[in-house]
Amino acid sequence: MMEITKVNSPLSAEVGVNKRAQTHYQRDEQQAKPNPSATKSASDDWQLLDQAKPQLAQLAEVDSDKVSGLRQAIANGTFRIDIGEIAEAMLRQHG
Repeated sequence: MMEITKVNSPLSAEVGVNKRAQTHYQRDEQQAKPNPSATKSASDDWQLLDQAKPQLAQLAEVDSDKVSGLRQAIANGTFRIDIGEIAEAMLRQHG
């Protein structure tokens, strides 16, 4: 015989569902509740992003002057890469 249990209902205790199904439902319900501090942090981040949208929309996707300068340096043979400086910057940024 197949057992049918109603797991996703707040009425499960009233309709005689077995204890295991009730515990499962309560555990899922507890996990679904958001952490208030995480919600606040996400909300603050969202507000900052929303405020920055107009400013970001005004920026060019590519800094044409910088690209021209890099192309010229490569063409002149004056473009140099300092691997040590790159590594230090990566460590500062990412720890």
